[in-house]
Amino acid sequence: IFKTCSSVSALQGPAITNTLFPYTSGLTVVNAVAAAGGYTYRANQRVVFIKALEEVSEVTYPLDTTIHVQPGDTIRIGERLF
Repeated sequence: IFKTCSSVSALQGPAITNTLFPYTSGLTVVNAVAAAGGYTYRANQRVVFIKALEEVSEVTYPLDTTIHVQPGDTIRIGERLF
């Protein structure tokens, strides 16, 4: 999961590390995963789950390079099914 709180972001799920880091303008989900060390073999690299700061539920998006992260977002990379 990747979480951005004000100027801080976090990534959680099957990435190399679950992490917090500063939000930067133009940050994408792919950039966040790269900053966390990449995907593990268990990561589902097709979809991403994003929960906006003021929302109660996640929204599912296809995982591509155009998905931008906003301050306060929580981003979760799910596990793939074998």
